[in-house]
Amino acid sequence: MSEEGIVPESPHDVAAEPEQQEEPEDPRFGEELSNSAADEFSLGEFEEEIPERVVNLPPPEEPHACLPRVMMVDDDAFNFIPLEAFLKKFKTEYDTFTCGETAIGAYEKSLEKTCCKMSYPLVITDINMPVVDGFQVGERIIALEEQQPDLPHSLTVLALTSHVDNDVRKRAAEIGFT
Repeated sequence: MSEEGIVPESPHDVAAEPEQQEEPEDPRFGEELSNSAADEFSLGEFEEEIPERVVNLPPPEEPHACLPRVMMVDDDAFNFIPLEAFLKKFKTEYDTFTCGETAIGAYEKSLEKTCCKMSYPLVITDINMPVVDGFQVGERIIALEEQQPDLPHSLTVLALTSHVDNDVRKRAAEIGFT
């Protein structure tokens, strides 16, 4: 009986190990090819058709922290989708925030840069948000910008909302929304 518990019916049912055939030794195996051996593998007539070129490629572009960016604030991330598509089409950098307080903090932090002061020339905010609504976001960001004497004061704050109420429009205009 074999190890697996199967009894072979005849001696021919037992698998025989294949015979090892020795391969003829190649004198180039394991060694560097000599020039004469390398010539066998040359491109021949095609080798002359490939001109040698030195190409100096520019380094990959890294996003510059001081390039203008659009700030988008909305508690529903689904609402960013059409805006992101639009901004990508025009190769515009943007940041999204689902919390008004976080957006205000990011704007404030952008003013601390030493190389430039205006990284968010455009802020697009929803009006109806929990905790800090869009009116408060706009009010506080506009106030932060006005406190900076060396800024060009070119900030644009847009309200993106489903409200069509004139009171909402009036309040946004009073705060300084565009």
